Amino acid sequence: MPEVQIDNVYDLLAWLCAIIAALPLDEQQSLTREYELAQKTRLIEREFDFFDMKGPDKEKTYEFLSREQIKVICEKVNHWRQTNSAKVYILYLLTYLAGYFDFDKAFAHFLTDKLCEEVAVETWSFVALNSNYDEVGGALIPKFKPIWEKKNIRTPQELNCSPFALLTNYFWIPIKFGEEEWKVTHFYFSKRAIAIYKNEPLIVIASPGQRENTFSYHCDEEIKRFIIDRYNGEACGRLQDKIKQVLESAARQNAHIVLFPEMLGTIEIQENICQYLSESNNEYPALICLPSTEFSISKERRTYCNTTFVINGSGEKIAEYHKQHPFCLDGESKTKTDEKGNPSIVHYYEPIKPDWKINIFHVEGVGRIGLVICADVFHEEMVDYLFRVLQVNVLLVMAYTKGTDAFFRALDMASNAYCDVIWCNACASYEKPTEENPVVVYFSFGHKQQRRYYCKYCGKSEDKCGSCMAVIKIAAEYRRAEEPDFIPF
Repeated sequence: MPEVQIDNVYDLLAWLCAIIAALPLDEQQSLTREYELAQKTRLIEREFDFFDMKGPDKEKTYEFLSREQIKVICEKVNHWRQTNSAKVYILYLLTYLAGYFDFDKAFAHFLTDKLCEEVAVETWSFVALNSNYDEVGGALIPKFKPIWEKKNIRTPQELNCSPFALLTNYFWIPIKFGEEEWKVTHFYFSKRAIAIYKNEPLIVIASPGQRENTFSYHCDEEIKRFIIDRYNGEACGRLQDKIKQVLESAARQNAHIVLFPEMLGTIEIQENICQYLSESNNEYPALICLPSTEFSISKERRTYCNTTFVINGSGEKIAEYHKQHPFCLDGESKTKTDEKGNPSIVHYYEPIKPDWKINIFHVEGVGRIGLVICADVFHEEMVDYLFRVLQVNVLLVMAYTKGTDAFFRALDMASNAYCDVIWCNACASYEKPTEENPVVVYFSFGHKQQRRYYCKYCGKSEDKCGSCMAVIKIAAEYRRAEEPDFIPF
């Protein structure tokens, strides 16, 4: 037996993935080139007499192997590992086992497993399908595909001759990527929570909140930090009313997802909205990303946390996400000058620290939905992990910024990943906004004729702002995306 715990086929698949992942890249690519699909069943059933792919029915769970059978398999795999010419058999076994049992029925069974937690109605959280993820250094997760995926697409994994591209229903996700170990929590929404059907779009509502700012701040030149002083109660009350208005409109639109910008919210707003939804009989979207809020977590260390609550239409909290990468605000020094006597430029950083945690939301017919906050898009390792490893299909970006060019250039990375992006900025972020300032942008990078669709500032003053929202209909087939509807209130 290997030195890791293997209790079922999910654990076994993960162990096999870890063995292959430990090989040098050129060896992994050689295995892929040597692999012949037509030989898979014959070779594996010749080695193990207890397998029969031509049996009347597929196994319905991932627990169909006995302890003795697992032991036999592991001994054989350890033998193959010692011989270069036999290593391809590990890949044959991996793909054979992955297709030997019924994916849908086994996953339904997994949702009742102790590794899985029902965090809200028809929504479950888990770290991995395999229980030995810490031991093998990686997670096996389900691969749900977007209904709009291009036919016969060659993924970056396939183009790179990765052996993991041969897995039809699963992803292998290494925990350590680059210099960091990312802690990824996966959330699965059943079809009762979010149902996507052919010819029906995924509807995302993105609202920039309001023109009025909800907080005041100052820049501390001594520690070079941007500090939130306080949130204005009256302004927050007006924002809360606008959030309710957007949610009511989203319910009428039969939307699936609602996205707000960062920074404008408070914990009180988040809790009040949860209560409001829980007391209503309307059917609201199943995935709602409330405006994030920044609050102190250590006064001594002057450390803050920029956090959003992700809730469902019943007001149940599904997850919370903490911003990972601080933004930088440039300002003039009050005490120092440059060689020409002009005030020096000081870089003021957001006083947050990363916790290396990522949330991924799985929806059948959509794939994987990722969520980031503002300057997270400049964290190259994190963005690479989202697009190349986790292979997100839709990325939601909450923002509060007056500069957009650098953001849009960073998000162009989504193009090669065939990932649609919705970027939602706060109107309040612009000091002197014009009708050319974008507040919501839809990057249709998962669809034909990739484009950016801009929804721009409506021009209303603070006292006349009734909020607004973009209705983004992500097409359910691989074709040119539709321009979002921008609805002012």
